[in-house]
Amino acid sequence: MSIRFLIANRVPLRNLIYFVVLAVVSACVSVQDETSVTPDSIGPKQGMLVLVIDTNTSFQRLKFKRPGDVFSTVATMNVLQGRTVRFISIPPGTYYWDRFEFATLINYATYVNFTNGKSQLAFTVKPGTISYPGDLYIQSHEDGYDVRLLDHAAMLLSDLNGQQRELIRKYGISYTGNGRDRFYSYYYSLKQPAPTGKK
Repeated sequence: MSIRFLIANRVPLRNLIYFVVLAVVSACVSVQDETSVTPDSIGPKQGMLVLVIDTNTSFQRLKFKRPGDVFSTVATMNVLQGRTVRFISIPPGTYYWDRFEFATLINYATYVNFTNGKSQLAFTVKPGTISYPGDLYIQSHEDGYDVRLLDHAAMLLSDLNGQQRELIRKYGISYTGNGRDRFYSYYYSLKQPAPTGKK
């Protein structure tokens, strides 16, 4: 199902900086860059999110919220066109994708809100393991954007690098998006070799 969002809003950069700082303080969400994640970086009071973005447009920031939060929190930055896989350390709980922002222009930042994020872009993060909520699909069109979560659980296994495969081997992975998907349980029940993918 496709969700269309019309572009866009602009806010002064000085206000944006204030909102970002306040959002981090109020949300208390610790987001860790995927390049610094090691197999020992996830604990029982933390979870790990597989963030897969499939987009035909580049943007500077992707943000999420938890129900009840006033401001959104930065999940990742500097997203390029194409399909990317990133692992981020994040506290367990329920979240939803809220908005993405383009690079700042002069004193303004342009952003696109996901108005139906709570109902159709929601996901959970489980403690002590790796959660995959589906690919975040963002495609731009002449009159706006199509944004949705797509369950590509099997495709993900072929896109992993060595460090990511090791994380899944150690902590396990489960689908935590809308609906049910038992692919990972079935896949590992076959006792196949660990996921293979990019070197």
